[in-house]
Amino acid sequence: MGVLGCGTHTVRIIDRVTGRHVASPPLARVQWSRRRDQWSTASVQFVKRPGTDCCGEISVVRTWRHELEVSRDGVVVWVGPIQRISENRTRIQIDAADRLVWLSRRVLRGTRTMTDIDPTRIFAAVLAEALGRYDTIPVRPALVDCGTATSLSWDFANRTTAWEALRDILGVHVDATMVADILYAGPTTVPAGVVATLSEPDIVGDVDVIEDGDTVATIAHVRAAGGLAATFPPEPATAPLGDDWWGVIDGIVDRSTAASAAEALAGARSAWRNRRHPPLFVSLPSSARLAPTAPITVAQLIPGAQVTLSFKKNRCRPVTGRYEIVDMAVSQGSGSGAARTADGQFATTGDAAAENVVVSLAPAGASDG
Repeated sequence: MGVLGCGTHTVRIIDRVTGRHVASPPLARVQWSRRRDQWSTASVQFVKRPGTDCCGEISVVRTWRHELEVSRDGVVVWVGPIQRISENRTRIQIDAADRLVWLSRRVLRGTRTMTDIDPTRIFAAVLAEALGRYDTIPVRPALVDCGTATSLSWDFANRTTAWEALRDILGVHVDATMVADILYAGPTTVPAGVVATLSEPDIVGDVDVIEDGDTVATIAHVRAAGGLAATFPPEPATAPLGDDWWGVIDGIVDRSTAASAAEALAGARSAWRNRRHPPLFVSLPSSARLAPTAPITVAQLIPGAQVTLSFKKNRCRPVTGRYEIVDMAVSQGSGSGAARTADGQFATTGDAAAENVVVSLAPAGASDG
């Protein structure tokens, strides 16, 4: 089993047309991320050193023409076109977005209608049209069919960008995430299953275990349009109402989409199953920093992947639950004037140990506790 570790980053600036490496200035700070259903960003800072010609390399770098490539321990983890270059007396900063950003800058040409087709196939067709026909943007697709059907059409007369065309598909029918030059897309971004189990020592910062009684309903009622209503469990004629332990706690759900008594009853039954017991869940800091000893690798930190959080030691209410990675971000370096040594290493012990790996997690299922 791999562990997160404390990696060291290097960057290169690449001419996206020729593939030629044009710059690798001394690195003072790097940040990069992975996001689901949105392009991610990266940022690097280079310190100007007296007596060195850092401008010689950087002066030829241009937005959109050149790409930023970030590696961690020699493995490329992020790549995308440069969006902004800023300079002051002491440092140069370069900001970039991953290759998904090209979908927002490519208008779909021609006319096409796709009806009742798997959403992943539609997504692939839009990618091919936007990134593959003119001024090709290299993306290695790792696509999985959704097993459902939807429709999409475009007409060049409307001047619609690929990103606009995908607005009703991405995040609704298809999830997508860029990992370096690989595009993961499908009903989820990664194969189903838990990639790691994390316990309290793996999270830097305090973690709360919470029982939330606000959502409890031992009897669920659905109100629908046209006077439709349903209750589950059904109201007994003589037996006591509610739960033997919690008693009567009514919960009302407005379900305007219910078109029949059967649909209203199904909604009430579903609400009761989900709410009959108060949920016990783990509340993490808004962005949880992972310890270097956490039993998960950067390659596994893909938005959409699931982890099990198990908090048992020194807990009155031990809890275990599944959580989904929503996004992740990595940073290293303080941006200080020390920057890096001549051989490319961070110049101070503090900078070398300052890698931060942060994840945002959302509950993927009920917790046991």
